[in-house]
Amino acid sequence: MDTRKQEILNELALARSAIRSEYAGLRRELDVPAKVRRAFRAHPLPWMGAATVGGLLVAAAARNVVAGPRKTSVSAYAPLAHKESRGWFWLLPLLKVAVPVLKPVAVALAAKAAAGFARRH
Repeated sequence: MDTRKQEILNELALARSAIRSEYAGLRRELDVPAKVRRAFRAHPLPWMGAATVGGLLVAAAARNVVAGPRKTSVSAYAPLAHKESRGWFWLLPLLKVAVPVLKPVAVALAAKAAAGFARRH
């Protein structure tokens, strides 16, 4: 009888341990803020890119709501405003804002890559 009681107690201890580990795993899976933090730390550039695109979309929507859509005007310099002549100049203001923000991230990634390279060689 004593050995049967000990077996039941051992089974209960194993069941408690399994339930405890399942509960801990469930808490980890349902902790959304921690998952977002881990995802941001693992892949910061896609998150920053998505935030930039989202901000641009919100700004464009706000501009259309507040000021209304832009009206086009006919100018004597219309050929100069053609799409081919403008090229990538629209990207310059975006880069002016993005470079100071992304510079620390780029430096950190370069340092991490250099440290990994130094460890390997």
